[in-house]
Amino acid sequence: MEDRELISQQFKSYLEGTAAKEEAEQLLWFLYTTGDEAFVEQLIADNWETERIESIAEDILIRRRLEQSRLYLRDRIAVPQRRTKIPVFKLLLYSTAIAAACLAIIFGNFWLLRQDGIRIIAVSASAGQIKKVLLPDSSVVTLNAGTTLEYPSSFSSDSRSVALKNGQAFFEVKHHQNLPFIVQTAEAKVTVLGTSFDIKSYSNDEQTRVAVATGMVGVQTNGRNRPSTPLKAGELATINNQNNGLLRTSLPAGDIAGWRSNRLSFREEPFLDVIHALERRYQVKIKIEKQTLLKEKITLSLDNESLETALKALSLSNHFNYQIHEHLVLVK
Repeated sequence: MEDRELISQQFKSYLEGTAAKEEAEQLLWFLYTTGDEAFVEQLIADNWETERIESIAEDILIRRRLEQSRLYLRDRIAVPQRRTKIPVFKLLLYSTAIAAACLAIIFGNFWLLRQDGIRIIAVSASAGQIKKVLLPDSSVVTLNAGTTLEYPSSFSSDSRSVALKNGQAFFEVKHHQNLPFIVQTAEAKVTVLGTSFDIKSYSNDEQTRVAVATGMVGVQTNGRNRPSTPLKAGELATINNQNNGLLRTSLPAGDIAGWRSNRLSFREEPFLDVIHALERRYQVKIKIEKQTLLKEKITLSLDNESLETALKALSLSNHFNYQIHEHLVLVK
C-alpha cells in the first residue's frame, strides 16, 4: 500500500463506514506504522470536517506513538545473553522505569502537566504544512507553517486562554457571552467572545499582525497600563515588535488568511517578513546580500505560485537579482 491517492480514497471510505474489514485493517496498520508522519497528518487535516475524524485521529496518533516507543525501546534496551534470576522488587522497578520511558516518549512532544493538574497541549505545524486543531470548546484553529499553539485540555470556568507561541493562526471561535476567549502572543493579547480572526506573530518577524474576518476583537499590546484597541471586521492591527506601537488600518476581506488556500498576500509588510514567509512556504533558506532591500515595504499577492514565479514577481517591483541553488536562494 504505497499509492497515496489510493490510501486517501480508502481512508474516506473508512470514515464513511463503507470500507471492507480486511481493507480497513490494512489501512489502519499502514497509518499506525508508516514513517511518513507528514502524510498521515495531512490526511487527517484534509478530512477534518468529517463526523468521525476526531476520535479516529486520536486513535491513530496514539498508536503511532506506541509503535515509535516500542521501536525506540527495542533498539536501546540490551537483551541479556543468559537468563539470570532477578529479585521481584527490582523487576517491578525496572518495569516502572520502562513504562515511564514509554509515557515520556509518547506524550513528551504533546503535553505538559501544570501544577493544577491541567494538561497543556502543544501542537505544531512544520515548514510547508497547514494543520487544523479542535479546541475543548469546539473552536477551530488553523495553523500556518512553522506555528506552535499551546492550549489546556479543558478551559477554566472564567475564560478560555491559549498561547500562540510562534507563528500564524486563523481562529474560528465559538461564541460564549460570559466566557472570553484570549490569545496570548509574545507582543500582544487578543480578547474575543466569538468571532473569526487571523494572528501573525513569528518570533523572527518585525511585525505582529491581527486581522479580523468577522465580529470584533480587542488587541492589547504588552506593557503596563496599555489600553485595548477594538478591531471590527475588515480591520488590521499592525504592531511594531520593537516598540509595541500599534497602527489600525482597513484590510480587504480577500487578504485575510489567504494562506489557508495556499495564497500569499502582503500589504505594506517589511521585506524581511516577506522573505521569512517564502522560506516557510517553500522550505528554503534565502540569503539577502543586497542590504538596502531590508528598508522596503511589500504589497504583493501570490496565488499558489512556484518559488521561481514568486521570486520573479518580487524582484520586478524591488529590482534585485536572485539565484536558486536547490534549497538556498541568493538575493543580490
